[in-house]
Amino acid sequence: MGKPENTTVQERLRNRLVGAVMIIGVGNPLRGDDGAGPLLIRKLEGKTKYLLLDCGETPEHYSRDILARQPDVLMIVDAARLGRPPGTVEILESDAIDISGMSTHNLSLGLFIKYVKQQCDADVFMLAVQPGSREFGAEISEEVAGAIEMVSAAILAMGV
Repeated sequence: MGKPENTTVQERLRNRLVGAVMIIGVGNPLRGDDGAGPLLIRKLEGKTKYLLLDCGETPEHYSRDILARQPDVLMIVDAARLGRPPGTVEILESDAIDISGMSTHNLSLGLFIKYVKQQCDADVFMLAVQPGSREFGAEISEEVAGAIEMVSAAILAMGV
């Protein structure tokens, strides 16, 4: 993950995270790098005005809570197969996440996103992190932990 890519992600987040922002973390911390989403939520808790929600592996179970808050922006943070080196961060637009999905989970995030977009007028996108190991009991890798630290620092630098 080179510096220009980090800057691009930081700039894109600064431009996107405006208004009533909700960030949801998706993933299983017991499966190594699959815990990227929940790790970001833990790093931001109590440090930002954004609404934060750790959805574990089942964001669809939190649909009612998400829709009740009517966010202007919904950023979904999850490990996703991007075909890039571990720790690579990309912002994926909702229309790029198809029904088969890129997520590491059984139920496609594409279906979840489609439902949320039908129910509210939020700008929905995914902050995807390329995982390395997703083995049960594995620790999060240095690459993914570093990527989440970069994203956390970028969000906190916005002062919100």
